[in-house]
Amino acid sequence: MQFIKDIIGLISAATGGIGELANFIIGASMAFSAGVIYKYRKTIKGALFSLVIGSIVMSVVGSAANYFILLPLYSNFMPMDAIIEAFGAFIPVIKTKLDIIIYSSLPFNLVKGVLNSTVTFMLYKRLSPILKGGFHNEQKTASTIS
Repeated sequence: MQFIKDIIGLISAATGGIGELANFIIGASMAFSAGVIYKYRKTIKGALFSLVIGSIVMSVVGSAANYFILLPLYSNFMPMDAIIEAFGAFIPVIKTKLDIIIYSSLPFNLVKGVLNSTVTFMLYKRLSPILKGGFHNEQKTASTIS
């Protein structure tokens, strides 16, 4: 789903696809890690644990991806000094590429992970029958009974 969403996003991309690549790497890292944990711990505690770990993994992967892949890609369009200066205009303590990660990328991805986890936790139980095909099974059962 993450891949399809980001491919569709390429249609109106203003970042040369770098933003979509970032979104895919970061979003997929959370979905994959949380999904693997939840597969083996299908309880409320397991769900919460998987979402917490997913948020942490997303933040770490997002920080590494920004530092080693995404910021260098952006520097093909804008010099790294200009990127750092732009971030520094909003967050004055930013003076280096590493500062961008520590003061911008990491906190942003942690907040994004918490928000994604909160929404997921609140909606998953209600949506799981539809996601698992239960809605169609219920229709088949109802039609075979009548």
